This record gives sequence, structure tokens and C-alpha cells, in this order.
Amino acid sequence: KLIVRTTTRDRMLKSAENWVAGFFGLEWTNNATIEVIIEAAGFNNSLAGDLNCPNTAKADYKSPVEAWVEIYLQDATSRFNNMTDGFKWTLADVYAAQKMCPLETVAYGFSRFCDLFTYKEWQSFSYSIDLSFSSGAAFHSATG
Repeated sequence: KLIVRTTTRDRMLKSAENWVAGFFGLEWTNNATIEVIIEAAGFNNSLAGDLNCPNTAKADYKSPVEAWVEIYLQDATSRFNNMTDGFKWTLADVYAAQKMCPLETVAYGFSRFCDLFTYKEWQSFSYSIDLSFSSGAAFHSATG
């Protein structure tokens, strides 16, 4: 049987259950066991490192992303400002609009925000997400 590890956080447990149901079908309990690890202070849980690593509070998720957004969304910000009157788009506004595309696509099946960006801007968006994760919990972070 496959062992799937997750934490007691509700969203994590539901994600694990949905994953095994998607992988094995509704009779997943015949093929997998979900091992639920307590996510609370005082418990050793490698899946919830924020409770175990004192450096996690030192992780800077934002600065590398903000620096990258400053580079890759300049053209988009100018484009947005040229398309609108009465509202001045900032880099943060444009990045928030870009983040709406995947959120609305999951919620509604499509998003008009997606068409507002070029292919290169989407590649750069993907890198911004990578930067966020690697800055917070990978090799160039205080926790890495």
C-alpha cells in the first residue's frame, strides 16, 4: 500500500484525500494509507517546518519577487495605464491582476485577466512564483 503523508491542517488533509481519490478512485483505501502528522508546536513534523525551524521567521519571500516584478512588469504597467483613464496602475496592481488569472480560471473555468499579458510576461510570472518559494524555503533562503 502507498503511504501518503499529510498534516492535521484541514486543507492539507483534504488535499491528500482528494489526491489519492483522484489517483486510485473512490476505493483508494484499498491501495493507500494516509498518515496524518500532528501540526502543532512541540511535535516533530517535517511537513510543517515553520514550527520547527527558528529561521523560518527570517525568510524573505517578498523582496526577491518585488525586485523581479519591477523588471518584468514595466511594459505591462505602461500598457495598462495607456488603456485606462482615472486610475493609475502600479506594479503591485498589475501583479495582482496577473495573479487573478489562475485564481479565476480555477474558480470559473476562464479569466479575462489572462489575455492582458504576453507569453513572456507569463513566463516571468512563473519565475516570480519560483522566487517566492525559493526565497522562503529553498537554497537561497534563511531556511534552506
